[in-house]
Amino acid sequence: MIRKLLVIIPDRLSILINKGEVVPRYYNPGNLFEEVHIMMTNDDKPDPKFVQPMVGDARLFLYNHPEPSGFFKKTLGWQPFLMREWLEDALRKIEKIYPSVMRCYGMHLNLLIAAYVRNRKKIPLLASIHTHPYLDAHKEKLSLKNNIIKRFSIKLANNLHYADLVMPVYQGIISFLQELQVNNYEILYNTVAVSKANIKLSFDYDEHFKLVCIGQQIPNKNPEHLIKAVAKLENVSLDIIGDGVLNSFLKKLAHELKVEDRIKFISSIPHVDLCRNLKNYDCFAGNIDCIGISKTVIEAFLVKLPVLLNINSHEQVPELNDSLCLRVPNTPEGYARGIDELRANKSLRISLAQRAYDFAWKVWAPEKTEAQHIEIYKRYLPQ
Repeated sequence: MIRKLLVIIPDRLSILINKGEVVPRYYNPGNLFEEVHIMMTNDDKPDPKFVQPMVGDARLFLYNHPEPSGFFKKTLGWQPFLMREWLEDALRKIEKIYPSVMRCYGMHLNLLIAAYVRNRKKIPLLASIHTHPYLDAHKEKLSLKNNIIKRFSIKLANNLHYADLVMPVYQGIISFLQELQVNNYEILYNTVAVSKANIKLSFDYDEHFKLVCIGQQIPNKNPEHLIKAVAKLENVSLDIIGDGVLNSFLKKLAHELKVEDRIKFISSIPHVDLCRNLKNYDCFAGNIDCIGISKTVIEAFLVKLPVLLNINSHEQVPELNDSLCLRVPNTPEGYARGIDELRANKSLRISLAQRAYDFAWKVWAPEKTEAQHIEIYKRYLPQ
């Protein structure tokens, strides 16, 4: 019997490809499946040759099942009884595939489709949750319309009750699942493309202390105060890798502070290349006011790069503590003090990096997380 995996996602893969977020075998750990079918609830048409690495050696099939225009309003906030025709159309497409397992990433309309099919056809459903809808977005300022849409989006999370297993990608999401009374969960961290061939070996630096900040430029990950700190210091440079709604604001800030010669904005770098080059920096720095452990922080730990982070404005990340990274107040003064402390103290840089490295390879080693994915899939494959 051919092992077939159906992945249902709301993401536009073309955006992920353009951002360089292509992790080998991300959708097919260990090349377990011979076929991987990816259904997108949008009209995106990614080039299959760029998606292929994400499914490894499997045959790749791409489908679209887009949300119709004005669907939210027409269905009174995605009421299932008003989406029956759309759900039945998805069911007919999936029946032709008849996958061994279904996998959802996130909990939007893709999860509703999967839950509908699970109830009708009893195909095992695994759902991974990548954000806490409140604690990872508490600094968002939404319009009334978008706030209403978000509230209805969160209601779609009730479809997690139909999943055979829910997989939060970090500990902080568990409180949200407990609020929903979802008990069939197991933490499954993301797999990243870090190799021990790219570990940082030298903790000396030349005249300039080189910082790197990686991630979405959004309110909960706003490096504004980090930029202001770098502007106060001499012989410190900062590469900011990523994009987002704050990108123009941050570039304007760097221009106003006259630090464009020391602060470089890079919209994207292929994920494998990024992990390969992290060792060339002296420190990873960022403002991540979320409950989740960021993939970029995990990558920094795995390559033995010292990490400087903010103290969260409310709940702290369960996976982090002061033995793994230097945490400072989210102020220009806090970051400046942290940068000065790290660049003046080589033994501190080494001790932080070594402890984080040892811990990360026990918990987040790519081979370990990929093996965990494989083991879970095997539980639900037809025998």
